[in-house]
Amino acid sequence: MNPSRKIRCIINPISGNFHKSKTYNYLQDWSDNKPYFLDIQYTEYEGHATKLAAEAVQQNYYAVLAAGGDGTIHEVCTALKDTDTILAVFPQGSGNGFSWHLGIKKNLKIALSYIENGHYQIIDMGVMNNDKYFINLAGLGFDGKVAYNIKGLANKGFLPYFANTTKELFKFKSQYYQILMDGTDMSGDYSMVAIANGSIYGYGFNIAPGASLTDREFDVLLVKRANFLSYIRMIPSMLAGKMIKSPYVQYLKCKQISINSSQPIYYHVDGEGFLENNTMEFKIIPSCLRIFVPEHVIL
Repeated sequence: MNPSRKIRCIINPISGNFHKSKTYNYLQDWSDNKPYFLDIQYTEYEGHATKLAAEAVQQNYYAVLAAGGDGTIHEVCTALKDTDTILAVFPQGSGNGFSWHLGIKKNLKIALSYIENGHYQIIDMGVMNNDKYFINLAGLGFDGKVAYNIKGLANKGFLPYFANTTKELFKFKSQYYQILMDGTDMSGDYSMVAIANGSIYGYGFNIAPGASLTDREFDVLLVKRANFLSYIRMIPSMLAGKMIKSPYVQYLKCKQISINSSQPIYYHVDGEGFLENNTMEFKIIPSCLRIFVPEHVIL
């Protein structure tokens, strides 16, 4: 055992379509004849990954491997923020939006090769109202409502996501938001406001192709009110990374955005849906998280 290369592997046993025993065996086989000591733990409840990651920080672990989807990564990075412990992403969720941004997608060999290379960058994160941190994307309106709808579902795969998205398309109404972006008034009637640190929602939907994890800014999409067919036409453009070219989309950058509405606001952080009745403030937290990445790539 190399004490300087201790890695806590946090496995979400109900994430995606992977069985926890297969994940365990895969990681153990990979670590054979490599200079790592793996401490494998399973999450048992919401928020448990944050607690397990915080313990790893306290015990000076080299890295924490998050084996799950975007929700598991979200919980782990909350504990690793502003520490020397490095995040490793091991995609085992359904959508895996953040791993798509990293170039891993669902390829487990690529994910582990990032650890083997040992190269990491220090990236930005976002925070909402000083207590809800996120690494990839936050948003409100349409995508917030879909995330809220599927929050309690046992199966959060593509089919439930697609079914809820389609259902909301038929009935969702835009909402007037009072918006200040770095002090500039952008208030208006919008169906969706996407606040991107990373670029890709789950299942490869690239909504902010210019987003960078290291530029100390959010990429923000303000999606204007449109008819049903216009929203349908946006779906292929999201997959192609061209949604920002739509006449219904304003694409801007900022470090801080404040949002309020006279109606309750459905929103999400890293895909986890919530409902809010008060002013929401999103801020960028620059250079606060170490993460394994390929060499010679600026995220």
